[in-house]
Amino acid sequence: MKILLVPNEDKKDIAECVREIVSVLFQDGVEVLMDERLSYLVYDASKISFGPFCQQAAKCDLVIAIGGDGTIIHTAKLLLPHDKPLLGVNMGRIGFLASLERNQIDMLKLLQKGEYHIEERMIVKANCFTEYPRSFFALNDIVISKGSTAHMIDLRVYCDDRFVASYRADGVIVATPTGSTAYSLSAGGAVIDPTIQGLLLTPIAPYSFFSKSMLFRSDAKLRIIPVGYENQTIGLSADGEQNIRLNSGEEIQLERADKTVKLINLTGKRFYEVIHDKMLGRFGEPM
Repeated sequence: MKILLVPNEDKKDIAECVREIVSVLFQDGVEVLMDERLSYLVYDASKISFGPFCQQAAKCDLVIAIGGDGTIIHTAKLLLPHDKPLLGVNMGRIGFLASLERNQIDMLKLLQKGEYHIEERMIVKANCFTEYPRSFFALNDIVISKGSTAHMIDLRVYCDDRFVASYRADGVIVATPTGSTAYSLSAGGAVIDPTIQGLLLTPIAPYSFFSKSMLFRSDAKLRIIPVGYENQTIGLSADGEQNIRLNSGEEIQLERADKTVKLINLTGKRFYEVIHDKMLGRFGEPM
């Protein structure tokens, strides 16, 4: 088995964690692959196969991302052309997408035995019809929001070319079920089991009595059009990684992508158990 390690170099104690993971994988005869820039993170680089990320991703069997949810999301999107399963080891704060915490690294031995299952997570695709048309993919969410000004923005939402609603708000979030526990949740959106396919639209601080989230079926095609103030700055971001400026009247189309992210679950925990452990904690214990 060949496993590619993708560590977040900015995390505290990342080198120590990488060495612990390498030690466990070597015990089971796993061939460890890493990006050629990261040899400084290990003691004996001669035992590891180094090379450019794209080449390593193409020839590995699976990938381990080491960091927080941001690291896992970024790695997942880099892997879309390669269709490889991904396991997250949490070194962040909450780590909803991580299968393992750092104190569970010994469970990586289950990979060689094949004792795990894969959860497929949907991706949302945004097509931006701006001066320079382009597309973006998001595992969590696409956010359309105001810039640094104090003014709200006006947005019109359509589904399958039929008008849905107009919002005057700080913006809107279009989240996947995976992203329902991220920004959308803090904006008042519902929590959705990731096995349910759909797109969740949540307004951000709307100036309206109608401020609830709306869940659209998985094959829905949404259109969002900023209207009104010609000189106002409006931005689009995908998983918080891009920041594209939009002008009034420029259209954004959103739909389910034809690719999925394959997340490895080593612990066997269901979504509701993860919610309990990482969000509710002792305050969510049954009476």
